Amino acid sequence: MRFTLETAINKGEAANKLHFPLSAALFRDQVVVNKRKGAGYISTQVVDDGITEIHLHQDGGSGGQPQKIPAHRIPKTVVANTNSAVWPTVLAARREMQSWRFLSLEPSAMRRSNKMHEESSVGADGGKLAATLYKLQRRDQNVCSRIASRLSEIVPTSDVRVDVDQVRQLLTIEVKERSGAFLPARALSDGTLRFLALCIMAEDPDFKGLLCFEEPENGIHPAKMSAMLGLLKELAVDANQPAGEDNPMRQIFIATHSPVLVKLETPDDLIYADIVKVRGPDGKPASTIRCKSLQDSWRNVPNNACVDRGSIIAYLTLPPNAQIELDLEE
Repeated sequence: MRFTLETAINKGEAANKLHFPLSAALFRDQVVVNKRKGAGYISTQVVDDGITEIHLHQDGGSGGQPQKIPAHRIPKTVVANTNSAVWPTVLAARREMQSWRFLSLEPSAMRRSNKMHEESSVGADGGKLAATLYKLQRRDQNVCSRIASRLSEIVPTSDVRVDVDQVRQLLTIEVKERSGAFLPARALSDGTLRFLALCIMAEDPDFKGLLCFEEPENGIHPAKMSAMLGLLKELAVDANQPAGEDNPMRQIFIATHSPVLVKLETPDDLIYADIVKVRGPDGKPASTIRCKSLQDSWRNVPNNACVDRGSIIAYLTLPPNAQIELDLEE
């Protein structure tokens, strides 16, 4: 008995497996370069004694003998335990997953000054904002102007800069307010800092991979939610343009409870987390979560459960005890 796990899509399969809107000439043909045929990079096989083996296949194809590892001896996964360049594709998959970031932006970390020679990108907690902007400014003198322009969509500001303290060797982000005074990061609101952190991430070509962000609406006025959503979309790679320094390979997952943000989102980008009843391992009823897309979305897989628009509309309506409602009757 044998199961194969394909970890790559070759050019011949790309048109049928990549269902999201994209440019075939500018994006797909550039990022899909695999020509591998035959066995996958990782496969499993149940041998005669009932033991499940995991096979690591060589990158050159299926001709060589794979490394066979009994599944019960692996503490985590073969991907997590592969450090050898003998399997460069598996190693690349591991490094890609290590680059995934689960953002939990902490105001204290975002307000903190950084050391002058601290080379880095924005951390998962939002730290190292000043060090990252200082790095970007040395590459592009116009980066602060672009960030200030984007930040002005949610707060009245005209400039952003990095204050350099040569004596203490410290960097501090400052934002110019309406009065003309520059305010340090420690004086900014939590929502402004969260938006500023995302602006800096969007400008950093070194910031790649998967970004998971929970409740981006926190600290943002509902009237400014469109600016937040636009910034998040700018962070994600544009599949209609070539990938590169100006269009890094980034994917964004957000979890939100905000009806305002849901209303602003395009239907194709919505995934509804639904609580359903299933039979548990012990045969008793249990609750679990199913992620569903709209039936007419490109995300919907045939024979998979989907969510109807009525369920989403019900989520967006006011609660039963709402005290203020719009009277649309004449």
